[in-house]
Amino acid sequence: MPTDFTQYITERVLLTGRPVGVSSPEYHIGFGIDAAYLRPVGVLIASLSMLHPDITLSFHVLTLRLCETDLSLLRALAHRHRIQITVYQLNAEAFASLPTNRYFSTAVYYRLLVPKVTPAKQVLYLDSDMLCLGNIRPLLDTALDGYTMAVVGDLPDMTRTKMSELQIPTYFNSGMQLINVAAWNREEISERAVALLRDDARKLPFLDQDALNLLQAGKALMLDRRWNYLFLESREPDKLQEALSQAILLHCVAYPKPWMAFYDSPPVQELYLSAEQHTPWAGMPLQKPTLPYDIRRYARMLWRHRHYAHSVAQYLRYKRIKIQRARNLSDLGLGSFQHLLPTGS
Repeated sequence: MPTDFTQYITERVLLTGRPVGVSSPEYHIGFGIDAAYLRPVGVLIASLSMLHPDITLSFHVLTLRLCETDLSLLRALAHRHRIQITVYQLNAEAFASLPTNRYFSTAVYYRLLVPKVTPAKQVLYLDSDMLCLGNIRPLLDTALDGYTMAVVGDLPDMTRTKMSELQIPTYFNSGMQLINVAAWNREEISERAVALLRDDARKLPFLDQDALNLLQAGKALMLDRRWNYLFLESREPDKLQEALSQAILLHCVAYPKPWMAFYDSPPVQELYLSAEQHTPWAGMPLQKPTLPYDIRRYARMLWRHRHYAHSVAQYLRYKRIKIQRARNLSDLGLGSFQHLLPTGS
């Protein structure tokens, strides 16, 4: 990744609903998304704004080119919550040579630009599949003297595995990063992370997260998990209660996500939908499943919740898609290889 980052940004769009003359301390929060995550990032921005009416928040959204409809939605969000949102439209070709895999697209690299564009001493980077449930002012005010970043450890099993694989003393989740902008840029963290991945991405399947952990091994300030509470979809009351009582930033790391119809942690989805009511996306239907595996999962979820007719309809839809898929394979002469193909594709 070159030092001149201007080639990565094709346009800056300032969307502001902030009153003139605001003098309170300004805090900066950044996101790196593709267009599919615009809705949840809007909900996260709303949840942050509603819980912090007494501080000045500036949001930075790094993404590929958005259409005018999407920009209008963000503009309406900025006016509704009296905040400032800067959209950085990125050059897709600049990321084309960077490694990806079946789980992660080039969108994971957009976060590496956040410290390059933010005019602040510190910036908080957040993944878009989060909800703010409490006051993050203590996090925003965390002193980073002597540290490049503050982070939270990953899930215990993941942490143990990755510490062993990478031979490092700690392992953190990169979905929340409080960044010391000057230190980050002085140490060329973005450039060095990409260089590591270009050398051999096969050894770093979690891409930027693995690279950042290697670069910051044992050096990052480790914070309490409430600042990045990694939540796996669950219907178990004890796990739900623990998550909702401890988390300040709830990170829905598992698939599916709360904005999907087949997400099955109702209390978390209700929190998501409650925040969404304060955005231009209010009332938008939940995202329906399209892949066979997800449709079957949706049918089972509906059955558990005693929506029997809807469940049967979804199961029949799943079977129709599977039958059509088998016919298509047969027409291509691939029927004998069907058992080798993934069922979720």
